[in-house]
Amino acid sequence: MPKISTIVPLYNGERFIRDAIESVLCQTFQDFEVIVVDDGSTDRGKDIVLAIDGPVKYLQQENCGTAVARNRGFLASRGEFIAFLDQDDRWYPRKLEIQTSLLGSNSELGTVYSDVDLIDELGNVLEHEYLKNRRLPDSESEFLSVFPKFPQPHPYPSTILMRRQVFSESGMFDPFFKENCHEDTELWFRIVGRKLGGFYFHPESLVQRRCHAFQGGQNQKAWDENWLICLQKLVELYSAEPLKNAHIKYLIKKLARMLSRQGKVLVSEGDIEEGRMYLKKSFELYPLYWKNLGRIVRSYLRVG
Repeated sequence: MPKISTIVPLYNGERFIRDAIESVLCQTFQDFEVIVVDDGSTDRGKDIVLAIDGPVKYLQQENCGTAVARNRGFLASRGEFIAFLDQDDRWYPRKLEIQTSLLGSNSELGTVYSDVDLIDELGNVLEHEYLKNRRLPDSESEFLSVFPKFPQPHPYPSTILMRRQVFSESGMFDPFFKENCHEDTELWFRIVGRKLGGFYFHPESLVQRRCHAFQGGQNQKAWDENWLICLQKLVELYSAEPLKNAHIKYLIKKLARMLSRQGKVLVSEGDIEEGRMYLKKSFELYPLYWKNLGRIVRSYLRVG
């Protein structure tokens, strides 16, 4: 039985998938398996994966989204520890060695993650230690400040190594998230909320995160919709935690603002009734959000 199962979701990723898998095969820690879950690709990704020598297992499914692909990979895995790697990212050679040592030396830790270097399409480094140097928007800094478990911005999936039990007891990724955005954020905070072991941030970059024009999360509409779903789920999660009043109050305000923003967009596009429904939901959550009140009034003036 392998110590680590590395799960790689694949969707039309022929350009970078070999590079990603080879970065696993070149690890200094060699007790692992690689499970590639093809999420309905139409390119040559399958042929590329099957041509790679090594402990690589290939699975196929209809296009259901990254969350479902990762979950399927987990259910087919056998490792004590679980790692995720996006098809366009790659690991530095000591990634698994360092993180396995961290988890092995501290039983209270459930998940470890690291900093990342940003690379371009050709693999050239654009920025070292991105998380360390990243200046967060005020809104995101405020969001993370009420969740002190995260000493740095929440983890990228490719930086994660976690205990199998943590992922299993968390309920895995929520399959409702079809697009590749925010399904990870919701999971990390669910793990924190359910107290499934601590998070540890390793400040050294162990991963290269590739920046290119075709990566997931670039669709603004999908990003907004998934962020709205994420906030709704977090409000539901933390509303059952009476000791986390600061968390729930902040989340409710953020959710109300997001609902109002979506309502404004719908009204501007002519979908008055649907937009007004979002605006009213925002009002129910946060009646003193004056900008939303103005949007409600304007939605009626627009009809007139």
